[in-house]
Amino acid sequence: MEKPEGRLKDQIEFLVGLATRAPSTHNSQPWKFSILDNTLSVFIDEGVQMPESDSEKRYLHISIGYLLHHLIVVGEYFSMLDSYSIAVEGNKVAEFKFSDFNQEVNEKYLHLVQAIFERQNLRGPFKPESVSTEIIEEIKDLKGSVEYIDNTELSLIEEGGDIEKIAELTAESMRRVYKDSSFRAEMSKWIKPNNSKDKDGIHGYSLNQSMFGSILLPHIIRLLNVGKVLAKLNYKAIASAPLGLIFSSKDDSPKSWIKIGMHASLVTLTLLSKGINASVFVAALEHKDTKESLQNLAKIEGVPQFLLVAGEILVTAPRTPRYSVSEKTI
Repeated sequence: MEKPEGRLKDQIEFLVGLATRAPSTHNSQPWKFSILDNTLSVFIDEGVQMPESDSEKRYLHISIGYLLHHLIVVGEYFSMLDSYSIAVEGNKVAEFKFSDFNQEVNEKYLHLVQAIFERQNLRGPFKPESVSTEIIEEIKDLKGSVEYIDNTELSLIEEGGDIEKIAELTAESMRRVYKDSSFRAEMSKWIKPNNSKDKDGIHGYSLNQSMFGSILLPHIIRLLNVGKVLAKLNYKAIASAPLGLIFSSKDDSPKSWIKIGMHASLVTLTLLSKGINASVFVAALEHKDTKESLQNLAKIEGVPQFLLVAGEILVTAPRTPRYSVSEKTI
């Protein structure tokens, strides 16, 4: 694995480059950076707009949370992270302070750094094997191991019948949302052909599409209501998963959404270090009735914010592209 080199500014850019492997909604990468002396400031990229699929900007902030957690992981691994703070002030969301790399690494974080390099954007189907009790207990114990996931909770769904109910709630929401032509128009703009040179968006291979399918798919979604077809595909993928994960918080606020992203990142990287993949399926959270049904199913006291299913996925795909650090630096 490469190590930070050069001036402190170069070393910080190296860390940021690793952290931007973090997943984001539609691979939108809704972040920007400023580096001054030993300080990295993280901002929301106001140019990323999803008025139909993320009107509250909840998923934008969850994506930022994933990024911030990745920054903590790589900073701690290279023993460079001095401090950080999270405070949503305008479009600024966090500030990190670093010191020069001294050739010492913290092996405690090695498995998470390796998972950052291994992570792919994949959708099911999943192998039928269940997730071991040992792994599930380790995921539960993560809550007390770090301070940055306060105000968040994780509910684990292991019963096959309950996971099928989650699959149906997701399918119902998808059937509804794809009736909206404005939503379909927005979604189609984010879906890219497999050979696209764009550095953001959902390339067709992430959706298990052939080259021809990836070219046709955005046009089909924009022009036709394919909600029933996509709902059926998503139902099959979710229902095949051995484990459901629902992240919730005590309130609806940008800072809570960021903490949800940080919690989800810690869990998904830990799972991946054990050979377990996680896929995002959030449609069930988009309508009041399906969201309440999900809340009742998992007996959640707070507000459900983010939904994953996990297991060993049967498919592979190329990694999604990324903007360079310089392209995202203010």
